[in-house]
Amino acid sequence: KKLLVMPCKIEEIDGERIVRKLSLREVWLLVDGAVSQLRQVVGKKGYLLSSISSGIGMALIPLVSWVWDGAIAVLDVEKESLIRLEKVLDLLQPVVILVANEQERDKLKQTKTAALLLTRNELFATTEEQIIGSAPPQIRRWPPFETTSQDISHCYFTSGSTGIPKGCVVSRYAMQAYVLGRNKNDQVSSESRIAICSSHTFDPSLGDVAQAAQA
Repeated sequence: KKLLVMPCKIEEIDGERIVRKLSLREVWLLVDGAVSQLRQVVGKKGYLLSSISSGIGMALIPLVSWVWDGAIAVLDVEKESLIRLEKVLDLLQPVVILVANEQERDKLKQTKTAALLLTRNELFATTEEQIIGSAPPQIRRWPPFETTSQDISHCYFTSGSTGIPKGCVVSRYAMQAYVLGRNKNDQVSSESRIAICSSHTFDPSLGDVAQAAQA
């Protein structure tokens, strides 16, 4: 079965830390469970702003945003100044923000955002427990929102050296063309293994995830 190099789980067995790769089935079960939760709690598509910089969430969250028919934006909440953070939130108006820890949640509560604040564990916990446990997960299938190729795939922000954050907005059509072309050029197939080495705030990392999912 096709595997992704990321996401994976670090497990400790008899004092030894090992990496357990997730199968494609496990990946999509986790994604589907998270999407189901978002559609129940949020009920509308929009921007999902993520501050998750490593681990399983970094690879799964872009997939969640696309299956949810929303768009993803990425930011390092911990490192951002409160002033710049306010400007980005005002521009994006995200409906969901995924935080890396409680300190980031507290920082966002100082802003005027009305977005739902969740940690990675809160987004994936229920489905993850079912997958790890012996019982097969029972996940309800939700109908997709209406979407077109011109809908937004993602928005990445520049360093903002002028003091005003500038977001680069990319459509789903452009993202799909980029991924198909990149896979063809790099000769990526279902047998390939793709290491995600770029920072989560650097847009090539998103291409790495999409490459693996598309192949």
